[in-house]
Amino acid sequence: VMMFVSQIYMVLAMTLIITGLEGFNGYYQKQYNQAINNNLVMIQKKNQEPFKEKEITKLKGKYQYHLDIGKIEGLKNFQSFSINKKTKQNEVYVNHALITKIKQNKLIYKLNHHQYTLKIKGVIQDDYQEPVLYYHSLSNEIALQCIDVSTCIVYVKNHKYMKDYLTHLSVQYQGIAPIYEEYESYFKVIDLFKKVSLVFIFLSFMIAIVLMGYMVLSMFYENQKIFAIMLANGYQNHHLAFFILKKISLMMISIGIVSCLVSSGVLKIISLFDISKKIWGISHLFVLPREFQWPFTLYLFYLLGYIVQGILLSLFIVLKMKKIKMYECLREE
Repeated sequence: VMMFVSQIYMVLAMTLIITGLEGFNGYYQKQYNQAINNNLVMIQKKNQEPFKEKEITKLKGKYQYHLDIGKIEGLKNFQSFSINKKTKQNEVYVNHALITKIKQNKLIYKLNHHQYTLKIKGVIQDDYQEPVLYYHSLSNEIALQCIDVSTCIVYVKNHKYMKDYLTHLSVQYQGIAPIYEEYESYFKVIDLFKKVSLVFIFLSFMIAIVLMGYMVLSMFYENQKIFAIMLANGYQNHHLAFFILKKISLMMISIGIVSCLVSSGVLKIISLFDISKKIWGISHLFVLPREFQWPFTLYLFYLLGYIVQGILLSLFIVLKMKKIKMYECLREE
């Protein structure tokens, strides 16, 4: 009972830690992938001087002013951001505050005494109280290059290459990626917790071996007279060693299977009642890592660990068995 309860508790604790970290990582990865402007980088020169045209040609990326340098009919002011949603030329997205004031599916944008008709493709729900215009690709007249200004806005084609882009940026430039840096801090914390969890799991495995070793050793002392009688009646050493190996290994495998079943059942209950949503506000937080394209690989590692424990403990008992003073045991009997 002591062995089963202690091992079930240990396996359940490790499973919750591993699946919780996997769930947190997946949750923030999804939030980052869906974040607006997750591929935006603001580049400035470290000496704070304006960019020259030849410097801009060396940089790779797409450079645009914010559209709020122009005007929209029916609005006194608005903000604009580039969005990584594919649109046709001169198609834009707007937020609820803007569509409430415009009340039509198109708007008139004026820039440098020129007038452009922008079609509203959809409405984005954001937290801004003032009108916001989101755009992806516009006419060449609107997509002005960043020349003679102190800041260039770059949209990396794929946000997955954001870190590589910032790393290889020239030493004379300073790149700031607000969305990437915000979520990068979350990923660093999760990575730190993963390393701490690995240490915890290793120590738990070692402690489990020690505790199981003491328990198996106590069982050995309880049965050493029986082992001596078996040897005295013609039982060979290798037969007894195989008997001990089979007995301890089956016991360890049984403990591993029961612990895995209990852990799987607890995860099913948490998922069924969506307990993580009620506690942390994140739905289905505890997720098994899908290594090797199979979600139950974690339980196989547990079972493998218990098999290794069983073999090590069996070897330990076999070595102890060789030190049995058979005549003293039989004389006591």
